[in-house]
Amino acid sequence: MVALGLNKTALKNMLKSGAEEGIIGSKNISEFILNNHIDFIIGPIGVLCVGGICGEVTSTVSKAIFNSPATKLIIPLQKHGIYIPNTQDLSIKECIDIFIEKIREQI
Repeated sequence: MVALGLNKTALKNMLKSGAEEGIIGSKNISEFILNNHIDFIIGPIGVLCVGGICGEVTSTVSKAIFNSPATKLIIPLQKHGIYIPNTQDLSIKECIDIFIEKIREQI
């Protein structure tokens, strides 16, 4: 598992949570996504939106993620006025549990 952090704090938290290695920065993340086989990308809905995650998601990152053939497992955080029906009551833990099951089905 590779953590893709847009800032040092995010990367540090992902590594602490169990990621085996980490990549930081918009350019490095985009290049990694474009140049490597990736099975799954997990992240909040903001990773698909330019300016998402407190303005840190660049167009290069969002395009790389969106255009990647990887399966995207998106956490539907209710921020920025984005609401996805039937997800309002899901906690992040519940989303992760669903993602783990989906990954198990596909591997």
